[in-house]
Amino acid sequence: MIPDNINKDYILKAIDEIKKANAIPSGRESTKYDLVFEENRYPPKYVVSLANKYANGEELDSSTFSGGDETNGFLRDRGFEIVNKKGDSYWIFSVVQDNWRIARAEKIWAVDKPSVKEKVEDGDYIVLYVKDQGFTCIMRIIGEWYNAKEPIWEDEKREGQIKYPYQVKTELVLEGWAKLQDVVDDLSFMENKAKRGIYLRGTPANMGRPIKDSDYKILYDEMIRNPLPGSLVAWLNEYSGKPTAIENYFILRIGGGEYEDIPEQKYHFKEGIPGSVQLRNGANNSKFIYYQDDNFIATGVIGDIKSEKRNDEEHYFAEVKDYGQIKSLPFESVRGKLTFDSVGQAGIRKISQQDYNTILSMAGVLEPVMSWSDLLNQDLSQLIEDILNYQGKTLAIDQNIVKRILTHMALGKHIILVGPPGTGKTDLARRILRLAGMSVVENDNPVEAVASYEWGRYEVIGGKTINTKEEDFHKGCVLQAISEQRLLLIDEFNRADMNRAFGEMFLALDHNEIPLRHDENPSWLNEKEKQEGVINIPSWFRMICTLNDYDKSLLSEMSYGLLRRFAFIEVPNPKIEDEKRIAIERAQKRLKDRGANIAEIDEVKDVVDSYFSFIKDVRERRKIGVATSIDILTYLFLKSGKEDNPKKRLGDALADYLLPQLDRLDIDTITQVKKALDTQFTKDKEFERFRNGVDDMLNRLRGLESIFTGRQ
Repeated sequence: MIPDNINKDYILKAIDEIKKANAIPSGRESTKYDLVFEENRYPPKYVVSLANKYANGEELDSSTFSGGDETNGFLRDRGFEIVNKKGDSYWIFSVVQDNWRIARAEKIWAVDKPSVKEKVEDGDYIVLYVKDQGFTCIMRIIGEWYNAKEPIWEDEKREGQIKYPYQVKTELVLEGWAKLQDVVDDLSFMENKAKRGIYLRGTPANMGRPIKDSDYKILYDEMIRNPLPGSLVAWLNEYSGKPTAIENYFILRIGGGEYEDIPEQKYHFKEGIPGSVQLRNGANNSKFIYYQDDNFIATGVIGDIKSEKRNDEEHYFAEVKDYGQIKSLPFESVRGKLTFDSVGQAGIRKISQQDYNTILSMAGVLEPVMSWSDLLNQDLSQLIEDILNYQGKTLAIDQNIVKRILTHMALGKHIILVGPPGTGKTDLARRILRLAGMSVVENDNPVEAVASYEWGRYEVIGGKTINTKEEDFHKGCVLQAISEQRLLLIDEFNRADMNRAFGEMFLALDHNEIPLRHDENPSWLNEKEKQEGVINIPSWFRMICTLNDYDKSLLSEMSYGLLRRFAFIEVPNPKIEDEKRIAIERAQKRLKDRGANIAEIDEVKDVVDSYFSFIKDVRERRKIGVATSIDILTYLFLKSGKEDNPKKRLGDALADYLLPQLDRLDIDTITQVKKALDTQFTKDKEFERFRNGVDDMLNRLRGLESIFTGRQ
């Protein structure tokens, strides 16, 4: 059995150990599966054995746990990718509609022939062909096959016996609708198009053969283009017990004389008008916005749709639920923010969720998916891990720092991240705003702005413009974020004049409304805001700002109002070993992405160790960030020709990357740099340019000191 206390960090340390050794011990190679991390492959069972050494002090005996399901499942649960060594295989299976619904809900697949277990393996993909529907979903096999214990499929239940004794777990990859008639001409495995049905029989179909990658891509792309109809999704969800997710969004035009609309109760449309089929397929699965006289005026949800024959013409009446009026919003005021230029003359127009959210955001009525306070009652461990490992790039920042930030935001605070340049403050802020933003406001694209000394109210809140041809009010970064339902990141916060740029904003945060000046009257305000002369700050709005160096003199310039409206979180450098590991990985990846020649770790190990010993000594006085280490190691790992000299490359990198950061620092800090340089690199000629630069700074500072103190 694998100990539960082996977490992701210990597994990463095991991977790092294997990577450094650059070899797998004899007998520990994988046979069927690999763990894939940063494009490299590792034997899953050996990784777990090594990880136990970091978690519990000794390597785990491989005879005490099994490979396959146990090891692969353990690693998958901790976020790692497991692949079959033979590569991906794609299979077609035919299924009746009722059994498709069960496969989807239970996340399993089953067959009646033992030979299939030898073909279709962990990591393979299966494409389901539902009779009379088309290709409807793609699932991936997870784990090993096992024996069924009871009847679960519809035909098994009818007959009271197990017909498909071999089962396997799956995960859903994609749902969509690839109709056979739309793809048959492009599918190469259907060689005889006139007898296409023969390729959809058997277990698996296609005469027991996998399909080509190109055929899989055709089916995948077609499903992406054609989502399942809402009515079909609703039917599928009835089995699983899941609430029906909203899949469709419409603009519905009302006010036509020939239609019998009762906006609060029903919407009337006819067969054949543009959008009628889409709306019928969206029964019990669609939200809409009413449109009348060039204005958006109300919202609702489509319920059941009933039909009625009148003079050989089919009429439909859609039930309206959750009807609610919104402020009248002219189409012209949102035209440039939508993905279409006009609503058109048709009564029904299907739109994207993004366009739907944009319209309601501009109308000031879009409710968040969840509130910030919901985070207070949740286990944040998965969200924190997602933030720190966003898009496969690890941030060497303590998990507790991320937890504190999320907790402060849940309690209503805005955040200022402080620390030396290069510790990952901006990257961390962007990750939090993207992932939390998706949960709270369904928008993972925060507004980003870089502060400057010239900033004033105009850049932060906004103000009148001199351009009379367009909107007469410019939105500052805060109003842009609020109006577009986005969170806000302000980088280099300390560059601005605090009171001039943020004075009015701080007061507004206290009252949750931004006061407008007497001559400011933006056209997009609702009637209440126009009458009261204020813009309301929604409860979901949050901003994260970054500030370089925890400068006490800067804090003294900030008013008490600023200090109490924000939570100040320090983002320090990570532990030196963690920084070394991450800096090496990032540097090597940069060079690999650029197709450069990369030095082997053994060639530069001593120089790398010397650099981190040096930088550790420097940090006793000056907090140099991780980003600088990544820059320096990128240059260090760049292999250049026969006369390659890692020490020379490090000396050049220190002169080009670190030396400029030391300018204008005090004499004690430069003295510490000089001391660290002499300790780690003695009088090595490779560091002459960097050493001369440090000496020049010291001489200049000593000269200034003698002028002001009179000492020589």
